Amino acid sequence: MKSDNVELIERFRAAARKFIEEVDSAPQIDTEPFLANVGRSMAELYWVALTLPDVQPETDGTDETPFQTETWGKLRHSLQEKIGPLDTYWEIFDSTEKQEPVQGSLAGDISEIGLTALDGSIPQRAITQRLRSLAICFRSAHL
Repeated sequence: MKSDNVELIERFRAAARKFIEEVDSAPQIDTEPFLANVGRSMAELYWVALTLPDVQPETDGTDETPFQTETWGKLRHSLQEKIGPLDTYWEIFDSTEKQEPVQGSLAGDISEIGLTALDGSIPQRAITQRLRSLAICFRSAHL
């Protein structure tokens, strides 16, 4: 692996750790500062993820459950309680393509990113797409 890539990966890991720290701080702080902190650390994680090189997976198969569902469910539930009515959002869709609107969950997305970003169990492209959706959501909420 090139030394440039090692540095980029280390920056991604540092940004992921910061994101995890912000998610873990949820019980200690109020909702608005929590969402603002998560939004900032998510933007940093998103920016760093965009700098990562594209890579090809070593296998053709995918693991549909990249993390423990029970762990994700507990984290998602605690974040839903923290975020309250601000938890749900509408994902961007193209009505000219006759797509149905899809409702998303900040708690679900934050917990998914938090549990997968550090161990690399989902592809960088998938993390980047989820972060992009969340960044749009956070921006539209003016947080």
